[in-house]
Amino acid sequence: MPRYRICSLLALLVLITPCSDAIGFDGSRKGFILGFGGGYGGTFGISQGARDLSGENVLTELVLGHGISDQWLVHYSGRQIWGSDEGILYTAVLPSLAVTHFNGPKSPSLYQIGSLGLAGSGDLTFENSRSQVSGLALFVGIGYETSRHLGFELVGGVLGDFSNAYGTVGLSVKVLAY
Repeated sequence: MPRYRICSLLALLVLITPCSDAIGFDGSRKGFILGFGGGYGGTFGISQGARDLSGENVLTELVLGHGISDQWLVHYSGRQIWGSDEGILYTAVLPSLAVTHFNGPKSPSLYQIGSLGLAGSGDLTFENSRSQVSGLALFVGIGYETSRHLGFELVGGVLGDFSNAYGTVGLSVKVLAY
């Protein structure tokens, strides 16, 4: 049942975000930004000695930051891939600092994204909060903002430590309020 509540909350946010001008957002990418994303993602081992922590499922993202201009955003980007294997949750990346560059000052516009942060993959449940693999994560991606506040993006990255490296890829819909 909790999954349905989360999905309902995300659907509600997607529906009300286009009305964000009425709640204080001015439609300019410059200034405060808040966003949510959802889609499909997967994690897979790329180093020879990597443990099998592969998985694929729902990808979620939280974006919180500041638009330096209508084309440059600096923000926190928390991207997770949630899977269930006997109640174990998998995540691809925890907090990261991201930079987004839009090709045009208004939508529609292509954009590029890059982020660097901390990573964890494996058993990250609240009951057993130890990660089986941890280290740095580097993500790059490309997206297209079809209309103000709504975009689609493809992001790939590498995460882990020197002995256990993992790749991750995600395709998502992003709602960005600015």
